[in-house]
This record gives sequence, structure tokens and C-alpha cells, in this order.
Amino acid sequence: MGNFQKRVVNLGLRVGLILEGTYPYVTGGVSGWTQSLMSKMKEVEFTIIHIGAKPEKRELRYQIPDNVKEIYEFSLQSITPWKKKKKLNLEEKKQFLNTLTDIFSIARYHRVEKLDAIREILFEYDLRPIIQSRGFWQLLTSFYKKSLPTRSFTSYYWNLQGIIQPILNCLMVTIPECDVYHTVTTGYAGIVGISGAYHHNAPLILTEHGIYHREREREIIAASWLEEVYKPIWINLFKFISRYVYKQSTIITTLFENNQIFQTELGCETTKMRVIPNGIDVNRFMELPRRDEKDPFVVGMVGRVVSIKDIKMALRCARLVKDAINEFELLIIGPTEEEEVYFEECQKLVEVFDLEETVHFTGRQNVLDYYPKMNALLLTSVSEGQPLVILEAMAAGLPVVSTNVGGCSELIFGSKDERIGSAGFIVPPKDYESAAKFLIRLYENDEIRFQFRKNGEKRVQEKYLTSQMIERYHNLYKEVL
Repeated sequence: MGNFQKRVVNLGLRVGLILEGTYPYVTGGVSGWTQSLMSKMKEVEFTIIHIGAKPEKRELRYQIPDNVKEIYEFSLQSITPWKKKKKLNLEEKKQFLNTLTDIFSIARYHRVEKLDAIREILFEYDLRPIIQSRGFWQLLTSFYKKSLPTRSFTSYYWNLQGIIQPILNCLMVTIPECDVYHTVTTGYAGIVGISGAYHHNAPLILTEHGIYHREREREIIAASWLEEVYKPIWINLFKFISRYVYKQSTIITTLFENNQIFQTELGCETTKMRVIPNGIDVNRFMELPRRDEKDPFVVGMVGRVVSIKDIKMALRCARLVKDAINEFELLIIGPTEEEEVYFEECQKLVEVFDLEETVHFTGRQNVLDYYPKMNALLLTSVSEGQPLVILEAMAAGLPVVSTNVGGCSELIFGSKDERIGSAGFIVPPKDYESAAKFLIRLYENDEIRFQFRKNGEKRVQEKYLTSQMIERYHNLYKEVL
């Protein structure tokens, strides 16, 4: 540890931010948080470690800050000539396979302690020959006979390959040396973070905006491409990985207290846990003009047009609001190319509901140009962390109607220790009727609309400043060293 501290003092602090499928190629909450963190913490050097699904050229969506010294990339599905590692001897192969046998038999209980005995094997040895060995084949066939004997073995084999290859790539990769590794999810990024911390004798910080294994579980349950019988295997895998990342992380932060409930369910130690809320540059939004007139009544949605944002709920809501408010507009402000089929379905729904003159997809825009045109913000997501867009909207003087996901309720109603008052309304996911009812109430009651504006502005100014967030993370980096 002494040599490690000396290196930090002499060369300055280098943080390796590990991101899975987000920054710098996809916009959104995590990417916005990443850009803010790096651009405001100028005295710290950053290495971006980006994990993609497959090798491909992609367009940068952000202006990379000057203190980002390297962007390192690899893909989960790549066939890469990894740096040569140690070869396993017979005893090490036996130990590894015995541990895997135990994990296969108890995976549903997430007993990650079994991995502690083989950490060196996991991160220092070439594991590729193992998956071609007779012992590994016997393990797979044994699990098949016990768990899925009536299913196609070919389908089972390729599903297992789909599980194994990405994990193997995460274990084999050697990422750039940093003083601190900071992963923004558990999952594959968490495995890479553990590996980097192991190889370079560095601490690992985990920050969860949303709870990764719960988000993956929701996606897996809804997936039409995956047979039902394999869904529990994938769900248990991501829970197992999350628990291992919780165990190996030095400190674990999240954006709001309710997230910690799900972390402790998988054995996260409370002594590691911290809450660091998102923050925004309030002045950029407080200086914007406010829209007091309400005809037309303009409601905005800010975010990607993707299924997790449940744009279809917003369109159903818009149909009801339009029936009550003749001069009503819904602006959907965000990129539309990420899920093209879903966007097309939304466009068709606009036609079905006869909303062509009411709903406007603006594409990617500068939100600072649009907040002054709006009377309220609508958020209909089925999953969120702590949306920056709600903080921005409140700082811009907009009341919010949001689904009760992630930290949205705490942003709008406040935490237990403050008495500012509500900045909007919360509705259950999918409940477009309640969302419509509350938007209509905001239109009809100017007093409520303006009071929500005042409350939102005050809450953001007191609790959700970028400067506060940056100071907390900077102190965290120094603390773990």
C-alpha cells in the first residue's frame, strides 16, 4: 500500500471509469453523469474503459474532456488474442472445476464466497482451455440432465456458450493501470472492475444509478427471443455477479436510499454503503425564462425514444389530456434512432389516436431551448435511477408528473428530513389515466402549478448541486486511497 500511495502523490490521481454500453456513444442519465463528473473534476485524470456488445465503429455523442487521458475499449462478443496468461496445471484445473460444480449446484443462493479460493486462477490464468476440457463438458452435461433433460441439448449448449463467452472475455482482459477503479454497474463492468483492482492493487468503487440485476431481470422476463426455461438461469447469473461485485468493492454508492434495500438483499455490507445524489449546474436552468401562460398547455418529455421510457404510456395519456384541454401539445425531446422499431410503433400510435397535430417528436435537441416553452415535465419510464431530467426541470421552474420508479418520488416529494413540499405528482408505472388527471389538474389550478415551481427550485438549490456531488466523489477517491 505504501508504494501505491507514493505513486498517487507523485503522478496525480488516475481514475478508471468502467462503463457498459453507455458513455461516450449513448446519451442518457449515466452518460450525462459521467460527462459532468469528469468535466468538473479537472484536477483528476480519467481513463474511460468502455465495454460494448460487439466490435463496431460508433459516433461519439460527447465532447471528451481534456482530463480524459485514454479511452480503452473491448467487446463482450469479440474473439480477441488476449495478452498471454499463465497455464493451468492439473491441480488448478481440478480446483477450478470443483468450484464451478459447487456454484452450479447453489447458484440460486448466490454463494460467491466459493470464488475467493480461486481468485488467482480467475484473473491470472488462461481459462479458455478449461471450457474445452472433458471435465467442463461433464459439468455441463450433468447440469443439463438434472435441470433440463426434456429440452434440446443443442439449444442448451448454445445458451451456455452465450453465458460463458462474455464472462470469459471480462476475466481475460487486462485494462489500463489506474489508481482507483470506478464501475457504474455491477454486471460485466463489475467483473472488469474486480479484475483491474486485482491486477493493479487498486481499490474499486461501485456506483449504481439503477440496480443492475433488477433491470436485467426485467429485460429477461420480457424477452421474446429467450425460451422461458432459460430465463431463471440468466436471472440467477446476474444476481450472482452483483453479489460478487458487492463483496469485492471497497465502497458502494447509490443515488437514493431505497436502492440500498435491493443491495442488502444480495448481501451488500451496510458499512460499505453511501448515498451520493446526482447534481446539476443549477444556474444554467434558473436563468431560463419561465412560461406563465398556459394556452397552449405544453408538456415535455426529455429522453430517448426507447421502450424503457414507455413513450406509449405518454401517448395514451396525451389522448386523454387532449380530450380535456383543446390547446394542448406534447413535445418528445430526444433521439429516436436507438430502437427504430419502437419509434415506428409510437408513430403509428400517434396516428391511431389522431394526435398528429398534438404530439411532436423533436429528435435530439438542446433542452435549454425547450424548457422555457414548457408548462410541465412528464416522465413515464418503467425503470430509472435518479433522473437528471427531473432535477433540470425543477431548476427550470417546471412541475413534474412522473411514474414511481427509482428515486423519482424522493426528488418530487422530498426526503424524510426536509419540509419543502411537493414539486409535482407521482403515479404508478403504466397508469396513463392518473398521469392525465394530474396534468389536467396542473392546467386548471395555477396556484398548485406555481407552488410546485417554487418548491422544486428550492429543493434543487439546497440538495442537488453539481458542486456538492463532485466534492463527495472527490473526497471518496481520496478516502479509498
